[in-house]
This record gives sequence, structure tokens and C-alpha cells, in this order.
Amino acid sequence: MTLIQQIKQHLPTLILTLKNKYEDQLKEKSIEEQEAFMLQNVISFGDMIVKNIEKFKELVLSARPSSDTTTERNYEERKAAYRELLKLGTVLMSNMQDILNKLFGEYKKFLDEVWQVICTDDDPTRILNDFNRNIEVYLKQCWDPLLSTAEKLEEDINELINSNQDKQ
Repeated sequence: MTLIQQIKQHLPTLILTLKNKYEDQLKEKSIEEQEAFMLQNVISFGDMIVKNIEKFKELVLSARPSSDTTTERNYEERKAAYRELLKLGTVLMSNMQDILNKLFGEYKKFLDEVWQVICTDDDPTRILNDFNRNIEVYLKQCWDPLLSTAEKLEEDINELINSNQDKQ
């Protein structure tokens, strides 16, 4: 089995998809052009993260009870529910940050290890297998509960928004 076949067999599907997607585009490019392409993708990724954080912030803040409804009988209940949403949103963002920091650390470690293997002409199969397995386990343990919590938060926000609109 060739090195490329081993890599295709053991890397996560997403990485393979991205590699295949960009391999032809980068094949005839200079190192400088490949660097620019990679930097463009890093900037795009950062922009996507910022955009999603902004959407999340707007979603949470949209659940705030209107000050026009302070005389409504259940205004204090809606205000208390909003406070809970703010706490949950804060915890959720903190958890996402922790997960992303750990993932970036794991990717850096992985790239360092692969680079070392490439420089010594060793077989990267073990590193690729370990990385793939560890990332899959970590994502399953962290992202699944986090996404469930995010979905529940969104449902709660929509209920609170509907409750606020009903009272206006």
C-alpha cells in the first residue's frame, strides 16, 4: 500500500475531502501561491467563526423581554428566564472555546509529528491512526453534548421570543 493510500485510508473524511478538493488547484502552484491560498483559507475560517459567534450573540440577545412590557403580569418570569438563557449562553460559549482550543492544540501536535515523520522518511500510519481515533472520540464526547445544549438553548430562546411577542 502506498503512502497516499495509507493516508486516504486513515485520515478523517473531512481532511480527505478538503485535500482532494484543493490538490488539483495547488498542484502546479508555487510555494508562495500555496501559502497565500492556505492563508486565505485561514482568514475565511476565522471570518466564519466570527460570523457564527455574532449570530449566536444576536440570537441570545433577541430573547430579552421588552421594556415596554414591564407592567405585564409575567414580566418578572420572562426576565428570570432570560437571565438563565444568558448564563447558559455564557457557559456554552466558554465550552466551545475550550473545545476549539483543545482541537487546535491537537492539530498542531499532529502536524508537528507528521512533519517529523516526513523528515525521517518513516511510516506515518501509527500517527495518522492515533490522531484520527483520538479526534473522533474527542469530538463525539464534546461536540455531541454541546450541540444538544445549543439546540435546546435555541428552542428556549424561540419560546421566550414568542412569549415576549405574545405579551406585546
